[in-house]
Amino acid sequence: MSSICRQVVGPQNVYVEKIDSVRIRYDIKGTPKENIFFVKKHIIDGNDEVLGIIPREFEVKNAELFIKAKSPSLIYILYNDKKYPVYIANNNNSITIDVNDTIPKLYYQGSDKFANQYLLARQKILDEEYLNVRSLYSLSLDSFMNLNEKIEDRIIVLREEYFDEIEDDGFKTFDYADIKSLITIRHILFSDYHNYFTKERVEPLKNISEVKVEDFGYDTSCLLSKTYVDLVGMYLNYNVKNRIDCSKEEFENQQLCYFSAKFNIALSIFTNKEISEFFAIQTMIDALDYGLTDFFKTHLEEMKKQFSQSEYLKIAMWKENALNSIEKGKKAPNIKFVRQDSTSFQLNDLLGKVVYLNVWSLGCSSSVEELSGINYLVNEFSDSSKYNFINIYLDNDSNEQKRYLESSPIKGVNVTLSNINDFSKKYFVNTLPRYIIINKEGMVESPYASRPSSPELKAKLKSLVD
Repeated sequence: MSSICRQVVGPQNVYVEKIDSVRIRYDIKGTPKENIFFVKKHIIDGNDEVLGIIPREFEVKNAELFIKAKSPSLIYILYNDKKYPVYIANNNNSITIDVNDTIPKLYYQGSDKFANQYLLARQKILDEEYLNVRSLYSLSLDSFMNLNEKIEDRIIVLREEYFDEIEDDGFKTFDYADIKSLITIRHILFSDYHNYFTKERVEPLKNISEVKVEDFGYDTSCLLSKTYVDLVGMYLNYNVKNRIDCSKEEFENQQLCYFSAKFNIALSIFTNKEISEFFAIQTMIDALDYGLTDFFKTHLEEMKKQFSQSEYLKIAMWKENALNSIEKGKKAPNIKFVRQDSTSFQLNDLLGKVVYLNVWSLGCSSSVEELSGINYLVNEFSDSSKYNFINIYLDNDSNEQKRYLESSPIKGVNVTLSNINDFSKKYFVNTLPRYIIINKEGMVESPYASRPSSPELKAKLKSLVD
């Protein structure tokens, strides 16, 4: 099997500046009819960080965006419900966004010009060949294989068009890992999903057991790929189940057994230190989402001793600071909300009720996807004397919030904040989506609560009023 994350080396090594922050210059041509968001996806925890917002009907010339992240970085421009990737390896890049038409045109300059032109063309191919999960895995085996081969063939042709102009070998490594992982995951999942959707039993095209650790390669640029990270996660999960039987543990210790094993495997199987660190810290953050705060804190101290102040460690330390300030059992800091009708109320006014805070933004696609789950929750926990669901629109623009709610109503109480900086500091909100549970006594129950779609959340909410 060819390596999923193979290091691409050209005729000569191309220098990519290693810096703690990256910069991109941009112009807006025309007047945007919707907000334009610059977003960085933190693959390690699945959250989005909104780096900047250009308000609708606001013209921008010769502006700069600074991103606190190591190079290379991958960010996204969100406009009119479409997402456009931007690769940044050096600080000499600029982009013009032409919004005069419904579909914007993007023009790139700088050392990453051809990489971004390629990404834009590649995104177009993936969009054209896109099928939702049910449609994809309901295809016949031949149609499924033909579709994936068509995608790979079209991308090979695209690489032949652009890659001679792209000198950054790390970008090419990322691209190979991204597409190879996408196709590999599809092949692994096909039989289970096909059987589920069609009731027609087919043999697996590929098993995760066939994937070897050496297939993942050793280049850290692969960590820019979500599909690569997802595939490695599947590999780690398989190895935990294959090596350790956590079902023998007492029920309350099974999750701890699983995360401990996954953490140790992540640290032991990769020869690249940064890749090991990434997946070990990702495991810690996942455990935190399951309420294993002691596991998170103990292993964070271990990671501080082993690794330098990396980008991944800083994300974990930010969560540690939040836990120390608003961990379970501490008094929830009071905040002031503003309703759509401009009336206000405070968190302290809700004592005696379980409060679920849903912090969202139009710039965070995953938080928007979870909004339908909020509606289901409010329907199920409809007793307003016991529960309050507060939807905090972090963009803090009540007019934009109103426009969205008119077309896509969200149940619960929809609010903005009287002091967004105060809220962000008190609750350590720097990425989205974010969910927080406050109990009836006004104490923090879960500073990092489960998402609305999570099966565990309903049981948690019920337990707080029984």
